[in-house]
Amino acid sequence: MEFVKLNISDCEKDKDLYINSFPKDERRLWEGIVSNLQKQEFDFYSVYSQGDFVAICAVWNFKDFVYVEYLAVDGSLRNKGIGSKILASLKEKYAKDLVLEVEKPENAMAKKRIEFYKRNGFSLLEDFYIQPPYAEGLNELELKIMTTNPTIPFNTIKHTLHKEVYGVKQI
Repeated sequence: MEFVKLNISDCEKDKDLYINSFPKDERRLWEGIVSNLQKQEFDFYSVYSQGDFVAICAVWNFKDFVYVEYLAVDGSLRNKGIGSKILASLKEKYAKDLVLEVEKPENAMAKKRIEFYKRNGFSLLEDFYIQPPYAEGLNELELKIMTTNPTIPFNTIKHTLHKEVYGVKQI
């Protein structure tokens, strides 16, 4: 897997995959992605395999963990091990525990995603978690946290995400 930092002048495929992969309430405006590129902790990658664009991945590199905000594989390439290879590459690249948010296991697709992450070394935390809205007019979401290290205190994860990713001033 080759991780290439987002090239703003040539990002239509990235933007299309991003918008088509995540529901409105689960994604920030594209302009927010572009704005976050100025932050030292944030990276948005175009992911390539053997020279072909296969996925996007957005991560936040914090002191205690790396938060995988977005991971989306091109729809025509799913179920071919690409997502697992990306997660393994992230673990190696950052050499830190990974954290991500997932939908509650209330439908078949959400359960499938959770099982995918479990096969890749993540544990589902049982704590109650609300993802703040990305922007005015969007909804907050009750989600679950998954991590490769379930000993990271839940409140550390929650406070870091709310403050750094969602801009919540007081928690």
